Amino acid sequence: MVQKQTFYKHSEDAEQSAKDKETASKSAANDNFWITLEKSEDPFDNLEGLAQHIHNNTGSTGVYIGQLEPPLLKIKDDADEDAHLDKHSPEVIKFKFANSDHKELTAGTIL
Repeated sequence: MVQKQTFYKHSEDAEQSAKDKETASKSAANDNFWITLEKSEDPFDNLEGLAQHIHNNTGSTGVYIGQLEPPLLKIKDDADEDAHLDKHSPEVIKFKFANSDHKELTAGTIL
């Protein structure tokens, strides 16, 4: 009976130790994100990190950051500089950043 109790106690201690390590790792990652953000001259440079930070701290499946842009048109080589923008259609969302799990699926796609 004592051996069984000792086993369960050891198992609980190992489980708590693993949870403590995970919490410390998340805390270090959060601290690193905020330090990097504070040092940055341009917050735009940290949007990928922001997507990952939100993903890590909210339990979300995926985080995407996009920008509204006018749709693009096919143009000829000699067209003016704004000819490729379709200013008469509704703007679309172009995803620029995503958390690491979804980056390959969404970055650069248009909704």
